[in-house]
Amino acid sequence: MAFNRDPRGGSVAQALLPAPAQTRVAVPQSIPTRMTKSILAVLLISTIPAIYAASVAQHFIVQPEHVLTTADIADLAARGIEVQRVLPGPRYLVRAEEEDVIIADPRVRSVERFSAARKVAASAYHVAARGRAFTNVRLLFHDDVSFADAQRTVLQAGGTIERPLAADFDLPHGITARIPSAAVTQLANDERVFGIYGPAHRIKPDNAIAAQLSHVTPLFNAPYNLSGQGVVVSIFDIDKADASHPEFGGRVTTHVSGSIGEHPTHVSGTIIAQGIDSKAKGMASAATLHDFNANEDIAIMLNQKSTTLPSLSVVADNNSWGYILGWCSAANCGTAFPTWNGGDELFGGYDALDSAPYDGMAKKTLVLFVHSAGNDGSEGINPVSPP
Repeated sequence: MAFNRDPRGGSVAQALLPAPAQTRVAVPQSIPTRMTKSILAVLLISTIPAIYAASVAQHFIVQPEHVLTTADIADLAARGIEVQRVLPGPRYLVRAEEEDVIIADPRVRSVERFSAARKVAASAYHVAARGRAFTNVRLLFHDDVSFADAQRTVLQAGGTIERPLAADFDLPHGITARIPSAAVTQLANDERVFGIYGPAHRIKPDNAIAAQLSHVTPLFNAPYNLSGQGVVVSIFDIDKADASHPEFGGRVTTHVSGSIGEHPTHVSGTIIAQGIDSKAKGMASAATLHDFNANEDIAIMLNQKSTTLPSLSVVADNNSWGYILGWCSAANCGTAFPTWNGGDELFGGYDALDSAPYDGMAKKTLVLFVHSAGNDGSEGINPVSPP
């Protein structure tokens, strides 16, 4: 029998032995040994959830009086308050066994439980409300949760992992699972779960007038004389860039198979075109560029960003693409009528499932990750009101 780990060390089963007074059971000597063991096993298992729940540290959102320093974070850890994530605000996601310990700290202005309501994205509620018995969701777990424990979390909710032979998390520390639609709240109440999200969004290209707005041309001349010589950059896009284009002069290496696309070629030109046509001169006209596929599985793409880019000495990674959110016109989505794609809660906001891995990669690598803000403002379709 496998038991969950107790946060204080050892297994929950070990934590129960010797059993506390209220759980001791007097078993008549006349009961056969095998039956005695069975009864004790049932009683032991029945006590595990309550005792485990009482001992597991909880997560809180803390608003401090000031931005926490490294010394503050270390001191809080010594007091049993573990700072796990930095949130906008500045606020912090922390873990502690008692809320009173956090409240008592003079550096803390306010504290609130990291409740189930904060964990479930609107996209997860939308798919769960479709009336189907099961639904596919993306689950993001806290960084200190093991893959085996994440699997147990899904199984306890009556669900299954989309990739049953997987031996580790999808990046970032997540799992795609098929769960009972009614189990969304149950999962959100689990302390191991950081967030629950609906299906992945479809991506689309962005880059409408970046070159015109950048005002980069003064840097080409004295006293700067910048050209990008010796600099390596990368792009992730929806198709394959034309590495043979004369404006690139052999400085584009593509890691994408399939047909050549206009958009990635255009983005590459915006960055590194040498200026055979002076109007097409790129922002870093002597730099070299690596081209990757933004349509890859998210785990593959994030692995490329965190591992492959540093190995290629990439210093900046451009992403001129975004998600199709809200209404999409028939022309843009290739459909007979405008279609509703959901995700309207992400207008002007961020999804932790997307922002968390970039936070982690930015801390571990020297690559600057750049994402477009989108071209949605003038599309002429109200993106907010669903059908």
